[in-house]
Amino acid sequence: LNPTTIHKRSCYLFLYVKIPSEELTVSILEQLLKSEASRSHWIKLLADSEITVDSVLYKLLKEYFKKWLDRNESEEGEHSHNEQPFHSRVIELASSSTFQNAKLYHSDFMTILDKRECELYLNNGKWTSDEIKIIYDCGDTKSDLWEKILRKMNDIPSMEELNKDNMESASKKLCQNLDYCLNCQLWFELENPMQTQLLDFFNKMWVHLIENKALLPICVYKYLIKHLKAIQGLSSTRSTALDEVIKEYEQFSNLINTFKQAYDCYLIEEYLSEQLKTLKKESDHWEMQGFLNVKDRYAQEIKLLEEHEQSMKVALSRRESLIFHNIWQNYKIEHESSKDQQHLPILNKIFQDSNQKWENFKQ
Repeated sequence: LNPTTIHKRSCYLFLYVKIPSEELTVSILEQLLKSEASRSHWIKLLADSEITVDSVLYKLLKEYFKKWLDRNESEEGEHSHNEQPFHSRVIELASSSTFQNAKLYHSDFMTILDKRECELYLNNGKWTSDEIKIIYDCGDTKSDLWEKILRKMNDIPSMEELNKDNMESASKKLCQNLDYCLNCQLWFELENPMQTQLLDFFNKMWVHLIENKALLPICVYKYLIKHLKAIQGLSSTRSTALDEVIKEYEQFSNLINTFKQAYDCYLIEEYLSEQLKTLKKESDHWEMQGFLNVKDRYAQEIKLLEEHEQSMKVALSRRESLIFHNIWQNYKIEHESSKDQQHLPILNKIFQDSNQKWENFKQ
C-alpha cells in the first residue's frame, strides 16, 4: 500500500481505525512527509477537527509535526525529505490556507520559529525566487503566523554614523551593511513585503557614504571597487555622486600597485626620495586612513609616479626576461653616479634606455 496515492483524508483515518497499528500509522506519516505533494494531505490531517487531542493519531501527528519542522538539514538518514531548508518548510506551512486552520499546531510552530529565527533572515543565502514569490503572493494574508514570520525575517541592521572619532568601527559597519545588502540581492530584485524597507536602508546608507566621502578610509574604497558592479545592481535610483571618487581611488590604487611591484622587482629604493620611501612603507598599512587625505598628503609624489607610470609598466612586462634584467643592471651601473641628484627621473631614464636596448635586441 502506498498512502501517497490516497487522496481523501477519511481514507487515512479509516486505515488507522480499521488497523489500529501505531507502526503502520508511523509508516504512513513518514511517507506523507516525503514530498510537497503528499504533505498537502498531511496538512489536511493537521487541520482535521475530528481528530481529538486525546487520540493516538493526534499525538503522532504532533510528534511528527515537530520532528519534521525542527529537523536540521544536516541530519541524514532514510527520511531526509530532500534536505529541505528550515525557512522553506516554514513558508510551505504558512502559505497553506489549510494550515492556517490547524490551530492546535500553531503554538509549536511559533515556539520552533522563535528557536530558529536566524534561519529566516533575509540574508541567509538560501532564499529562492520561488519562495520570495510565495511570500509576495501571501503578502495580504492577515494572520498571526505571517505577521510573526515577517517580523523574524526583518533583520535589517542598524547604521553607524561615520565621524573622525569612529572611523574604524563605522567603516567596518558600513562594509558589513553593504555585505548584508549584497546577500539580499534577490529581495532587492523581486517584489516582496520587505523590498521597500531594504531599498530605503540601502539608499540612506549610500547617501551617508556620499556625505562622508572625504572621511571614508581606503578600506571602504577598496571594498566599493571590488563589489561596485553588484552594488550598482541593487538600486536603479542609486546616486552616482560617489562614482567619480571611486574611479579616482581605482586609478590611485593601480598606480600604487605598479609602483610597489617595480620597487620589489627591480630593487629601486636607492633611486627614491625619502617621501616616496615613506609612501611605500605607509601603503602597507594605510587601510584605515582617509583616501582623500592620503591623496592630498602625497600629491607631489603621486604626480611624479603618474609621470613615470608607463615606464614602470613596460619594465614590469619584461620582468620574466633574464636578458632584460641584464640590460637593466648594465644601465643601472651606468647611471650610478647621478642617482642621488635626480631620484625617480633618473630611474625612469634607466627604464627607458633598458627598454630601447631590449627593442633593438629583438630586431
